[in-house]
Amino acid sequence: MKKKRGKEGFVISIHLTNRWLYILIAIGILAVIGVGVYAYGTSSPSTFGHSAGELNVDINGDGIIDKTLQQAIDNQDFGGVETDPTITDNSVKDGVSWSEISGIPSGFTDGVDNVGSSQLTPCDVIIGPADAQRSVSRIYGYRKIKEIVLTKGSGTIRVTWQARGSTLTTHVSSRIYVNDNGVTARKDTIEGNTNWNSFSEDISVSEGDKIQLWAYRFGDIRYFRLRGCVPVMYVTTTTLN
Repeated sequence: MKKKRGKEGFVISIHLTNRWLYILIAIGILAVIGVGVYAYGTSSPSTFGHSAGELNVDINGDGIIDKTLQQAIDNQDFGGVETDPTITDNSVKDGVSWSEISGIPSGFTDGVDNVGSSQLTPCDVIIGPADAQRSVSRIYGYRKIKEIVLTKGSGTIRVTWQARGSTLTTHVSSRIYVNDNGVTARKDTIEGNTNWNSFSEDISVSEGDKIQLWAYRFGDIRYFRLRGCVPVMYVTTTTLN
């Protein structure tokens, strides 16, 4: 280092080799990294950055700080109060109830989501099949050939099945029963024709009903099926035979 006195005062001149210059640069970089690591690793606050308790918020938009963000959340100043009367603890959220929305769908105006109790209507959607082929061999009196239990659902359903005579000189007579009581008129196959005949009946049913096919004479039965549509598809059946 050299000092020179000029007309304007002293001039200090420092001369460093490249080696010392690099050393000073490295020391500066290490100092910056050290400060950053210390700041990140401190325990005050416990969370790096700012917690909800450290941030102030203006609730009313009037430019005045009202409280901390955590206080606003605890006081539910941002909305979100549970209005479901069955929930007494506002800290518990159970989603959205029917009473909390507008435009409630038809059938739910009572505010109760009673899934499975919507009325069945007849259509071609199969809700209970008993397709296996069964033989009919009885001269007089009906005998139960098929049965399906409606374990969930009620309303009106469509019952379909097929029947045929076993020979050209025989036919099959069949009808629908509910809980061992006949509810439809007799259906006969065409005598002298062994082709399959298709039949259909719409009947009213309730949950737990046994929908049955009874028949007599000589021939075969197959494709006994319950069909129905419901807004909320929650219908179950049990096929016994």
